[in-house]
Amino acid sequence: MDRAIISAFSDEAGEPLEAQMAALIRNGIHGMEIRAADGVNISDMPAAKVREIHKILCEKGIFVWSVGSPIGKISVTDAFGPHTEKLERTLEAACILGAENIRIFSFYMPEPDSMDARSLPESLRDTVMERLSVMADKAKQYGITLCHENEKGIYGQSAAQCADIAEAVPDIAHVFDPANYIQSGEDPAYAWKTMAGHVKYIHIKDALKDGRVVPAGRGDCGLKEIISAFYALGGRHMTLEPHLCVFGGFRELEREDDAALKIGTYEYKTQDDAFDAAAEALSDILQDLKIRY
Repeated sequence: MDRAIISAFSDEAGEPLEAQMAALIRNGIHGMEIRAADGVNISDMPAAKVREIHKILCEKGIFVWSVGSPIGKISVTDAFGPHTEKLERTLEAACILGAENIRIFSFYMPEPDSMDARSLPESLRDTVMERLSVMADKAKQYGITLCHENEKGIYGQSAAQCADIAEAVPDIAHVFDPANYIQSGEDPAYAWKTMAGHVKYIHIKDALKDGRVVPAGRGDCGLKEIISAFYALGGRHMTLEPHLCVFGGFRELEREDDAALKIGTYEYKTQDDAFDAAAEALSDILQDLKIRY
């Protein structure tokens, strides 16, 4: 398979499903990493509504590559039982949507600025791995792959900690988000060398050294080089995650103290404008690399 396969967090173009589909179609993108539709997160959506969405997407020729879930975005010290119930609903939704992946996280730490896994209490690290193992086992029953994303403040925010997860829970795959590495104080090039062999797909999101998110190729992530290396290793799946403007549900994605993510270097009049600019920037990189999609 020579072509790259592009999906997108289309809820960044608008809350209504119709607006999301329109944004994908006009940018020639046929895949979706579905996070929310009509203002409701997929993990909280009734099965009947998920089936309705799947039918509509199929009619438009749009497939769901992954469910961009919030699973794992609770504190490592929070009760785990209710979260496993949420995971069950998300797994059921993924099956209905025909998605083979669910994006997850590895739990917020009490001290989110700690970058060194060795500085964390061993009990917290063990709790993370135990919970991830339970989640991976449950996903296997559904034939779904859980894909861990590096994110600021969670256990797996650094390359070393992501590598620890990869070794301890090999049934979990990995999403590589270069902008998140910068925002966690990590060099994306170093992170790529550490995690390349474990990456199932990439989130296309770029950032400046100060953490401000910018269109792909205009930041300091070395995104073009990472995409080239990923493709050379046989990687084909990429998800566009613009994060170039505030969109519905945006603040729900972050801890309260991180709610004002570094946005504003590039200004867009509408969410559609921001989404289109992100799609165009990715298209320019792929054309430069002579990668078809």
